Amino acid sequence: MRGLSIVGVPLPDALFGNMDNDMGEKWLIFLTNWSMVLLGTYLWTAFAASLYTDHSPRLLQTVWVLRNCTAVAALVVSLLFWCVLFPAIKKTSWTDVHCHAVNSFLVLLDLTLTHVPYYFKHGWMPFLYLVLYLLFSVVYWAEGGTDPEGDPYIYEPLDYDHPGAATGLVLAVVFLVVPFVHVSLYAYTRCLSQGLCQACFGEGGKMGRREGARTDRLPLLPA
Repeated sequence: MRGLSIVGVPLPDALFGNMDNDMGEKWLIFLTNWSMVLLGTYLWTAFAASLYTDHSPRLLQTVWVLRNCTAVAALVVSLLFWCVLFPAIKKTSWTDVHCHAVNSFLVLLDLTLTHVPYYFKHGWMPFLYLVLYLLFSVVYWAEGGTDPEGDPYIYEPLDYDHPGAATGLVLAVVFLVVPFVHVSLYAYTRCLSQGLCQACFGEGGKMGRREGARTDRLPLLPA
């Protein structure tokens, strides 16, 4: 079991991706890596909550917030990589596939299999998370930060030395990509909860109509 260690606990590459690289502390500047850490934290916290549900309401609340942020962040990262970065670099690797495709698959699988509600009005949580990263990228650039190759940006499309293109991308992410992903995930979970996906998942299956979901047992966030 290799990978990132948080408070001395080794965490596997299967959840966090391969941490063995030459980036050093600059590994932390990338949105992909922020979101992989978020995904791994959510999965481990959800696992802990499944063991201690009856005694840890705050843990359940934490899981819910992490899931709301993780779901949108993972799909936003995947969309931006394949639609913005990949056409420019025209190459990929297993690490890229893992961090920009497998991540979204895990999120969608989690949304499909679990009965944790996904509410439309909770969209401010992932929105705040992604805006926080964009603010970090501006401050990092303003302080003279560089990518691992020494370029004056984190991602080339976010090169604030060319403010027009960078601002256009930021506005597109904040006002188009993030809302689109959030609404899509909300629509997907509504589809599941209303039984509209029974043709795909089977009548009465766990992944079909979710009338038995006990949302009353999670009075942790406003519905």
